[in-house]
Amino acid sequence: MDYQKVPLTHSIGLELLKKIFGVYCIAALLITLSQAWLEYSQTKERVLQLMMEHQPLVEEGLATAVWHLDEPLLESLLKGIISQRIIVGVQVFNDDGSLLATAGDIPNVQTGSPTFPENQQASSYRYPFKLADPTELSTQNIGLAIFHSDNNVVIEEVQPRLIALLGAAIIKTVILWLVFIYFGQKLLSQPLMKLMATVRQLPLDNQKRHKTTNHDKLNELQLFELALIDTTDKLELTLQSLRDSNDKLSKVNTHLLRAVEQSPTLTVILTPGGQVQYATPSFLALTGQTKSQIQQLFNDELLTKIGFSAFAKLPHQQKHPNQSTNYELTISDKNHQNLYLTANLTAIYSERGSVDSFLFSATNISKNKKLQFALKQKNIEQQNTIANLKETKSQLLQSEKMASIGLLAAGVAHEINNPIAFINSNTHSLGENNQQVFKLIDYYKKQFAHLLDENSEIAKFEQEIDFEYIKQDTHEMISESIEGLNRIKKIVQDLLCFSRTDDNNLELFDLHQGLESTLGIAAYQLKYNSDIIREYSDIPNIECLPSQINQVFLNLIINASQSFVEKGVITIRTKTANDSVVIEIEDNGSGIDKKNMDKLFDPFFTTKDVSSGTGLGLSVSYGIIKQHQGKITVTSEPGKGTCFTLVLPISQSSQKATPTSVTAN
Repeated sequence: MDYQKVPLTHSIGLELLKKIFGVYCIAALLITLSQAWLEYSQTKERVLQLMMEHQPLVEEGLATAVWHLDEPLLESLLKGIISQRIIVGVQVFNDDGSLLATAGDIPNVQTGSPTFPENQQASSYRYPFKLADPTELSTQNIGLAIFHSDNNVVIEEVQPRLIALLGAAIIKTVILWLVFIYFGQKLLSQPLMKLMATVRQLPLDNQKRHKTTNHDKLNELQLFELALIDTTDKLELTLQSLRDSNDKLSKVNTHLLRAVEQSPTLTVILTPGGQVQYATPSFLALTGQTKSQIQQLFNDELLTKIGFSAFAKLPHQQKHPNQSTNYELTISDKNHQNLYLTANLTAIYSERGSVDSFLFSATNISKNKKLQFALKQKNIEQQNTIANLKETKSQLLQSEKMASIGLLAAGVAHEINNPIAFINSNTHSLGENNQQVFKLIDYYKKQFAHLLDENSEIAKFEQEIDFEYIKQDTHEMISESIEGLNRIKKIVQDLLCFSRTDDNNLELFDLHQGLESTLGIAAYQLKYNSDIIREYSDIPNIECLPSQINQVFLNLIINASQSFVEKGVITIRTKTANDSVVIEIEDNGSGIDKKNMDKLFDPFFTTKDVSSGTGLGLSVSYGIIKQHQGKITVTSEPGKGTCFTLVLPISQSSQKATPTSVTAN
């Protein structure tokens, strides 16, 4: 059909505006009724609140009149009360429930109730309140007063608001209708008409005709539907032409793919996002990986090594389509053997001049690289020997420095210990004195409670300063201060124990105390990644050099904490075995490889970074245990953890002159 000649007789914009406005009118009516009812309910509550606010103004006068049975005064007060516009009637009852006086209109109220005052309840139009003894000689009530209001008062209060609410609703409806007419024409009708004018100008074929029910009454969307049907017919013809062209391109691509796959060059095509589109069989054969594993290889190693992200963003690629970058890379095959490649990364551009993909090509230079490494190995060994000598000198200087720091730390700890002692004592005394002061204040409040009502100056000042909070907060601050002092005291004691000087003289030493002081010294490093489990047995004191034994404990505990990837558990066990004491320090960290076990106690051997360790910790620990005629063993399983076992004799004089050798399992 020739839709360009079909008339447009019905506007969907105008029909839609009529329906929307009808729904809005119904919703506006319901909302206005709801707001009117809400305003009426709130006015009823406001009337009751106003009666409650009037109570304190007349309560004392009514109580005095009832107490003295002063009828003229009572009548005068009642006239003044009903002069308020919200109160239409007042009743005053005696303490036995009998009616003393009334004024104004009293709607539906029973008088003379014998069960006064329990049956008197507040409602929307009635507010009762009790009259207390004005002489304060008795705590019993002497009567009851009731304020009355009615629905007329509420209607009189709410009437102006309801009129304003109705007027606002009418004005909003009129304004909205005008807005609908304006914006409906501007936002709906006019754009739709422009759309139809554009549709009528589309150069579509009209070879196929479509049957329609009624062409005399069409709106904009129905006419647009007819245009889409004709457009679909044209697209089907275009798609068929594209399929024919695609078949021809597929044959050409097949020949090109065979040529690339049979080439010995290592070639990979990457998307601008770094995804592998294609990899040659030669690349797969060299690495020993499947097609699905190649993407992981690029994600883990190659994309980072060749700086793919930075290269993809270079602005000069658009000016130099032949721009490429060369790299020398090292990767691992499926047997974890190193492969050395010289690689080239080139941008592939589309017809528009934008980057469509990237070509990664590489050459295997593993044989030449291995020869080069062999030549460098001897030079590296010589450099290592020189570095070890320098490191030994550095460690000797560091040992002297640490000895001086130990003496200085001991002196500082002694100087801190004395002021901490009297601060701790004074804080305890301050806490006790503070409790006594608050007890005295509570005793005063109890003794003078009859003078401290809610309106007294003392009570107001107590509320102003929040006395109860001050009382509680003072107690908590003193408790926290005492806790902090105890923690400082423990740190000083640990520092004294750890930094003590031995002068190379053996003495009896409590190993449990040494372990605890060491844990205190290392607490800052342990608290973030280590949980400590203590499995202590009853062991005797041993003869040793305490500072050296503490140094061994520190080395082993720090090594255990550094073996955790995230957080782990360090278990410390002690027990007695014949004439010796056994200490086990076990962790559930990363463990030690079997190939490193034989070199574990060698000087300068370390698996850590250069900045993280010197390789002397275990070597020094080995020498200290050997000096104490003891034994140190280690068991480890990669991925599960490590356990160091120390065996120290209780008495050095009972051991042989030749020390027990240290072994590593």
